[in-house]
Amino acid sequence: MDYDKIGKFILKLRKEKGYSQNDLAAIIPISRQAISKWERGVTIPDSSTLIRLSEIFSVSINDLLKGGLESKESLEDIALKMVDDANEKRKKMRLYVLISSSIIGLLLLLFFFYYFVNSYNNVRVYTFGYDDSIFTVKDSMFISTKQKKYLKLGSVTSNDKTISINKMKLYYKVGKDYYLLLGEDNSDRIAIDYYGYDEIFPDVSFDKFISNVYLEINYNDNKTKILKMKFKRDFVNSNLFFVKKPKSSKEDNSYKYEVTVYEKEFIDKMTEIGTKSEDGYYYKIDDESYIYYNENIKWFYLIRSDKILWYYNFKNNALYCSKIKNKDKCKKYIYDYFMNI
Repeated sequence: MDYDKIGKFILKLRKEKGYSQNDLAAIIPISRQAISKWERGVTIPDSSTLIRLSEIFSVSINDLLKGGLESKESLEDIALKMVDDANEKRKKMRLYVLISSSIIGLLLLLFFFYYFVNSYNNVRVYTFGYDDSIFTVKDSMFISTKQKKYLKLGSVTSNDKTISINKMKLYYKVGKDYYLLLGEDNSDRIAIDYYGYDEIFPDVSFDKFISNVYLEINYNDNKTKILKMKFKRDFVNSNLFFVKKPKSSKEDNSYKYEVTVYEKEFIDKMTEIGTKSEDGYYYKIDDESYIYYNENIKWFYLIRSDKILWYYNFKNNALYCSKIKNKDKCKKYIYDYFMNI
């Protein structure tokens, strides 16, 4: 038995009743010193005194000997407590699942937001070129992504048979800023740069870049012509949802050539009187040779005694008459001259 525990329990019961040691000694009856020894754990009450203490404090003898009250909970109370504990654990588990799901959902949202910011509107495909009475640049492309930039210079041709291209270079220039994109080697037609390197392409806004790209062509006896490239958007990944578009026979192509009325009449006439060649048609009468080039060039010539008397570029409406300087009169002159053969 635990004397100390029994003594402390008797002390607790006495104070709950509001008794002093003298009061309790008088009720039992017993000496105050005996009670003092119990409470200090020196001795414990005998059997008859235990019965009397049980009656005074309304506790069992077993409670006195154990030094504490036995549990009064019923099986029903125990079962209800187990149910409450289970419900509390279930609530905690639900809260844990809710918090975990919220954190995972937030992380996924942040990931998709990060992916969207880094991917949306960051793939751009542009075609570019140039076209006048002297030079034509086509089939060129510029692709800009977050990781890489690609630039491809397509075909560069002269619309004048008397012009021979020596070398050329493609560059970006605005103010004092100058970036060589493609060198003077005519076989060097593709430039690739990686994100952050900025070795080839300047670190400027996209719109500023495509507005300041030039092609410098050196031709014939060291003559130079600078062409400002014209860019046209082909694709930008700016759609949140992709919709399949029906095929269309019409294409948006700034460089697409359409047959003019004059050309159709000339072709019909050349088909009638001329001879078909690999590049188009030709017709010779006396010392005059009529030549029509229909492969990309669209030139119509009249050569007399190895000299060009006139020519007409249907594609660019470029005219030349050895005797007439006015374009409208030159066009009518060419038309009347040829159609009256």
